[in-house]
Amino acid sequence: MQTGKRNFRDTIFLNKRPDLLNPKKISNKLFTRTFGKNIFYFNSIDSTQDAAKKLEQNGAPEGAVVIAEEQTKARGRGDRSWFSPKGGLWFSLLLRPSLEPKEIPLLSLVFSLAIAEAIEKECKVICKVKWPNDVLLENPRLKNSFKKVCGILIEMSAESDKVHWVIVGCGVNVNNLLPKELIPKVVTLKEVLGKKVNRNVLLQALLKAMESFYIKFVQEGFSVFYNSYNQKSILQDKNILIEDYKNKTEGKFLKLDSDGSLILLTARKELKKFFSGDVSLHS
Repeated sequence: MQTGKRNFRDTIFLNKRPDLLNPKKISNKLFTRTFGKNIFYFNSIDSTQDAAKKLEQNGAPEGAVVIAEEQTKARGRGDRSWFSPKGGLWFSLLLRPSLEPKEIPLLSLVFSLAIAEAIEKECKVICKVKWPNDVLLENPRLKNSFKKVCGILIEMSAESDKVHWVIVGCGVNVNNLLPKELIPKVVTLKEVLGKKVNRNVLLQALLKAMESFYIKFVQEGFSVFYNSYNQKSILQDKNILIEDYKNKTEGKFLKLDSDGSLILLTARKELKKFFSGDVSLHS
């Protein structure tokens, strides 16, 4: 007798099936309103972000997703190159939100929380978020050892009071190999779980969670996520180093403010507020 419950091992793990993304399979079992209803698949592409921008210019609807097996010229924040070979989840999501331009940076916090919770639920692992756009994964064999498993890039076109479009780029290390120079700070789901992950099932879970969080954010704002984000933040009570426009500031992470900014308590007992920057844990 079937209970209707999904079997964890039969869905999230690949077993002997080929590790290929299948847009039809993703869409068929994707119970969302708009996210992933239009999927544009590429075996290899320069950048899913650039492809999504072209689709936007051609009138693609909100929720359209560009996915690729590999990217050859992918980029992260600050135009840094993003290593994205076959085996990972590299996708860009097109949004046309009824939000003010000042609210858009909060999407990186909202989506990183959504992705962290979805990976936890689907893969039975522990994730943390790191301001402003990273998801970290714990290696259960090394307690409290967290490495980056996902990064998010937010790009938009807007006027002073109106947002035309937003493209959310997501890179998740799933079954892909990592270059030696990234191994100290980056991890894959395969490495932690010990088996290949079904990327089609995982992408379904991510898009479902992202849409749910997005709708709630548009309707109710960031306040509904504020406590959850702080609880899942790797920075809680940590000494950190933040690099912002070539300036480096050390201090203790005090809190995430309601507007999504980071509040730092410096060694001189000064409070400093940051809306962007690169953060690293500092001993």
